[in-house]
Amino acid sequence: MKGCHNCETTAEIAEGKLAEAAWEEVPCSMCDVLSGMGFAVEFDEDRLLSAEVAPGEPGGEAAGDQGEEMLPVSVMREVVVGLLKLKPELRDVVAWRFAGLRYDDIAVVQGVTRACAEKRHRRAMEQWPALQALFPRKAAKHARRRRQATQASVE
Repeated sequence: MKGCHNCETTAEIAEGKLAEAAWEEVPCSMCDVLSGMGFAVEFDEDRLLSAEVAPGEPGGEAAGDQGEEMLPVSVMREVVVGLLKLKPELRDVVAWRFAGLRYDDIAVVQGVTRACAEKRHRRAMEQWPALQALFPRKAAKHARRRRQATQASVE
């Protein structure tokens, strides 16, 4: 299966030829791989809000009375730059996991095994440690495995 970032359009995108084009005009919007995924990705705001902030912290219930929270441009810039520094296959796994997709589904889309999709997610978190805040259970799982491996090597 030919996955994203490996098609004929990749060179044009890298050269910036499609930078000004609307999404509907870009060949990727009609890509068989993207349209044949068999599932739709919808942003789950409840998932984000439930994992994010405790009441009383900045952005929590107390701040909710003031209207919608806005991130400073510098923070948004840092996020965008951080994501763009990741390889596309790692960035895709991060985005899809954040959207709530399972590793099995991601593996199908990327044409890899489930283990490879998980490894890509772990690699992204290693390359950009700030992602650990978005995936606390994953970060805790890896920390636990590292401790177990360290203890086993000492014994």
